[in-house]
Amino acid sequence: MAKTFGIVLSWIKYKESSKIVTLFTEDLGRISIMAQGALKPKSQILAATEVFSKSHFELKKGKNFYYIESSELESSNFTIRQDIDRLTYGFYILELVERSVPEGESSSKIFNMLDKALFDMSSSMKPILQTVAFELKMISILGYRPQLSKCLKCGRTASEIWDFSIIEGGVYCDSCRKGSGVLIDQALFEAMGNILLSRFDQLDELNLSTEALLRIHSILYQFIIYNLDLKELKSQTMLQRGQKL
Repeated sequence: MAKTFGIVLSWIKYKESSKIVTLFTEDLGRISIMAQGALKPKSQILAATEVFSKSHFELKKGKNFYYIESSELESSNFTIRQDIDRLTYGFYILELVERSVPEGESSSKIFNMLDKALFDMSSSMKPILQTVAFELKMISILGYRPQLSKCLKCGRTASEIWDFSIIEGGVYCDSCRKGSGVLIDQALFEAMGNILLSRFDQLDELNLSTEALLRIHSILYQFIIYNLDLKELKSQTMLQRGQKL
């Protein structure tokens, strides 16, 4: 028997009334759960197996899946599903975790960060802010922290123009840049560094525009896809469509 907190990343229907749930847990990492009868109207595990929800589970290990012995809902993060922006950015964060964290590999840092990001996103008027912070902090935890404090070559900390190198994971100043990176200005360079070093509850103090955050997200998405060797995320396509409307 395993006891752990878990956040639902996704689920698919199984037969008439059950679900196969992808759960990101505090102790077991990303696992698959057979939620028998979860789609029945009066199911006691319905709320605990909804996307974005966080619950405490007692799980029994089977041959191919874990099975729910009991569950206690701690937070449904329901308001994420009530707003289209929160919903699309929320799905992006969940898919990013599902695609980037190997099955069965636990990371309490990523779990706690996901929990915090979803909690703050539930009431956020600018959910891209939590999304960008999550991207930057998660890729750093996974071992690909970008150099955002100085030039990779000469060590300068200020430059009118910077090149962010997707391949090398850092910036080159206007004197050292090769012209092959993603062009950013000093303000965006400082914003990325500040996001990396700020707690989630400090993000609003940075006073960053939506335009700047969208630009940072575009850079980080390319950086993540390259370094983690991922294919296009479906939720990113949803985000791009929403931004064009």
